[in-house]
Amino acid sequence: NISGGVTNSGTISGVTVGIMVDATSKITGGILNTGLITGPRAGINNAGTISGAVTAIAVKGAGADIAGGGVVNSGLIKGPSGITVTNAKISGGITNTGTIEGTGGTAIGLQNLTGATPVNINGGQIIGNVTDNAPAAGFSPVTIGGNFTSQGNFNVSSLKINAGNTFTISAGNTVTLNTMPSSAGGTLAFGVNSNAAGGFGTLGVTSQPLNLTGLNIRAAVGAAPTLSAGGQMEVGQGNAAIIGGPGGVKTPIASNSAVFNFQVADGTAAGGGFNADDLFLFVSANPAMISSLNSVATGMRDTQQVSARMLDQSLFAARQAFSDFQPSSESWVAAAAPVPQLSAADVSGFGDLSALAPAAGGPDPPQAARNHVA
Repeated sequence: NISGGVTNSGTISGVTVGIMVDATSKITGGILNTGLITGPRAGINNAGTISGAVTAIAVKGAGADIAGGGVVNSGLIKGPSGITVTNAKISGGITNTGTIEGTGGTAIGLQNLTGATPVNINGGQIIGNVTDNAPAAGFSPVTIGGNFTSQGNFNVSSLKINAGNTFTISAGNTVTLNTMPSSAGGTLAFGVNSNAAGGFGTLGVTSQPLNLTGLNIRAAVGAAPTLSAGGQMEVGQGNAAIIGGPGGVKTPIASNSAVFNFQVADGTAAGGGFNADDLFLFVSANPAMISSLNSVATGMRDTQQVSARMLDQSLFAARQAFSDFQPSSESWVAAAAPVPQLSAADVSGFGDLSALAPAAGGPDPPQAARNHVA
């Protein structure tokens, strides 16, 4: 372990790795590099913990670089800022399958880059924002090479999702790109908690249209959503008509919700004067779930009626058995009241109600469901 940190103004190189931090090791004073750190596999390979009082890894100054394999992290890089690159570059890139955390809000901060500093996200977590102050220079491309969910905002030069992988923009997070290359075979999921602004993830492209060519779009509904059926959400915007998108036709997309259905279309299908530059999600109630809830309501009412009839029959038999009881002309079974039927409006604003429908032979739904359908 190193508690005083590592400061390099010269050259650190290795046959495979410049600086290696294994799974049981820590550098608690951070790494400051104003020179060159390089190794074919990694300039810095961290499987343990690198932390710092201000920044865990800082690269700064003209000529400063982490070359070769760059920064490869499968452990924890943590500080008020996780990784900062100022007037410098990490030409070998930043590759993450572990955790990079900026407790002060910035996980990866890129300022006045002098060359390409690619960010390869192959899984793991990036907790905090990923920002490039000059994304138009094209030095901060992001590649999603594993399933990944944002935990902060991104403002970078470009983003590509490799085929077979999913990038989820969490509700409340914004991803801003200078350009958007094709991500054929990848999946872009928008986190959705509510219809209101800030209740869903958003994507913006400043110098090009949104490019959805071959990209799968889906909705990722949060644990306690407050969605309203019939709502619309502007989740994307470019500077011209969307490329490879659904156009003005509302097209169904997949989601993880049993209560709500989602469709996607450009802004010409939305209310409010939007155009083909914009991407919208539209939410509606799932008819199959409404039908299921109505069946539950009918089943509960039928069960109550059968129980009342059985009680009525038992009491009548008891009266007959004792001469001092006269058959009652009254019945314990009231005229069957019509079963209330749910509509789309009844589930607006509810969370995911799929758990309310009992499995075959299972117990009754929770009291909250019985109250709602009574």
